[in-house]
Amino acid sequence: MAKVAQEPVRRCSLELENGNAPSVPSLPRSERDAMEEFLGPLTVLLGSLGFNALQPVSARPQPAIEADSPLSGRPLFFTQSKRPISARGASTDEGFVVFEGSRGDAQIRSSLGKGYLALRLDLIGEGAIVEEGDTIRFVRDVLFSSPSAAAAILAGGAYNGREAWRDAQGVTLKELEDQLAARADVEEP
Repeated sequence: MAKVAQEPVRRCSLELENGNAPSVPSLPRSERDAMEEFLGPLTVLLGSLGFNALQPVSARPQPAIEADSPLSGRPLFFTQSKRPISARGASTDEGFVVFEGSRGDAQIRSSLGKGYLALRLDLIGEGAIVEEGDTIRFVRDVLFSSPSAAAAILAGGAYNGREAWRDAQGVTLKELEDQLAARADVEEP
């Protein structure tokens, strides 16, 4: 169980609040291997129930779609010429990831909901985002529950993420998802 306690911290999907690290007990190799076999199905079961603590958060998440779909492998961009927003991200099975180095507007607008304001302040407090003059910069990849949540944090106000995020050709995430849905409808008997 000591390994279970260390996994979320090592994989960076959870924040450690208790600084105490349990020591790994010395088990015979056969018993340790039996415990390892137990963790695999446990991770799958917990993930299927929506508890992703033991799931790895990859540095560059793979898209949540098939390899030949319109969204596969496409980084998405959110830029504004009149505001200091220049961000890269991607849809994943877990949500929407904004990549390290992305920049957003430091100004907070009245349209930013209380929940998103609290999230933004938490991300700044934990060091995932730093303020640099009139911009904020992501110093690591950050997973959001939706593209709109990511866009709101970057813009400092309410934003429709499905319209804000675009691929390199300027096609919106909404249009890409609609294309994917249309393909799925055509392929069904």
